[in-house]
Amino acid sequence: GWGLGKTSDERAPMKIENVIERGLLSAGFTVTASGLENFAVNWDDYVCANALDLPFADQSFDLVYSNAVIEHVGDEVEQRQFVAEHARVGKSWIFTTPNRWFPIESHSDVFFKHWRDAWVQESPLVTRLLGPRDLQALLPAGSRLHGRVWSPTLTAFSL
Repeated sequence: GWGLGKTSDERAPMKIENVIERGLLSAGFTVTASGLENFAVNWDDYVCANALDLPFADQSFDLVYSNAVIEHVGDEVEQRQFVAEHARVGKSWIFTTPNRWFPIESHSDVFFKHWRDAWVQESPLVTRLLGPRDLQALLPAGSRLHGRVWSPTLTAFSL
């Protein structure tokens, strides 16, 4: 099995057309998609769920994949819970997040805007951007982190 987390916001309705997921399906893998909103059309196995409290048994999936969701789930406590849920339901997991220290903020495509304190109030859909140290502090022992201080994206995994 393969689990994945998805998110959407008011500016971009969720469409499950991702190359990774479609590629896995065409290769014969079983893919279960999950998100907060229940408008995934043309997707055989979709579960509407909160990523902080997933409705799956421990180690239900061989791999759980979440692409750019953790920066939307809340404060440090909620982000830690998000990581713990991925580790609980997946034998292995991977998730990505934009790097707070990359000069272009990926949600707005604006230089340096996210380095101002006021940005948090201006961008309520992104609750907490993470840098490498922040993300490493959330990970369970034995996890790995790929991405340097100036990388545009950070990837955490337990493979």
